[in-house]
Amino acid sequence: MDRKKLTSYFSLNERVPWLCPTCKSGMLEIIKPSLHKKITKQSHNILARYNGQWIPEEVEYRYSCLFRCGNHSCDEVISSSGVGYISIVGYEYNENEEYQNPVYDDHFYPKYFEPALNLVLIPDNCPASIQEPFKESFKLFFSSFGAAANNIRVAIEAFLTELKVPTEKNRKDGSLTFMSLHERINNIPQAYIEYKEMLKAIKWIGNSGSHNSNVKPKVEDVIDAYDLIEHILEDVYAPRRKRLSAIAARINNNKGPGK
Repeated sequence: MDRKKLTSYFSLNERVPWLCPTCKSGMLEIIKPSLHKKITKQSHNILARYNGQWIPEEVEYRYSCLFRCGNHSCDEVISSSGVGYISIVGYEYNENEEYQNPVYDDHFYPKYFEPALNLVLIPDNCPASIQEPFKESFKLFFSSFGAAANNIRVAIEAFLTELKVPTEKNRKDGSLTFMSLHERINNIPQAYIEYKEMLKAIKWIGNSGSHNSNVKPKVEDVIDAYDLIEHILEDVYAPRRKRLSAIAARINNNKGPGK
């Protein structure tokens, strides 16, 4: 997972940093005529205080646009909307006045994509019960870190269910009662015990998004949760290490290439 891309922007003068969510191989390219931007009412009000003087740092946009997949065998179209700002991207030397003038460019930060980007690699063998809340988290990531974190929590609940971890426990009187996520993690099968602490860490981030917490998750917190669950899902449902170990064992047993 490329953490930097999850907090990136796009502009008309740089390569778009995101992969197509449909083919998962082509880079997105902005359809330039589709980009519409408007300065917000609040920015207009702030600029009015400067008596018509243009202050780039005070400008905020609302934008909408379309992207197209650069893989022409795919050619998917993706819509996006969000906010934009005017940023300094460099300086140019003014020979007459002997000082450097700032060079500005519009930088746009997405709030929504449709279809949603694939922010984390999900193995093909991963059950739909886990994939669905995970993908819902991708839809919400750019607009609500709390909601995105909450859906990651739902995904690990589903993961534990797939591992046959109970959702209920017995009371002293023999009746059944709800088992908390923390208790479920503590009851993870021994074969998956190595993921116990990682799941607890994801749970804490998920709790901050779903409970009435004074500490709300930040972008770095949600990305941390993505990093952890990506590792767990890859290890369980696309065990590259085990496959490579099997290849190494076969070669070593043969003491060379297969006969």
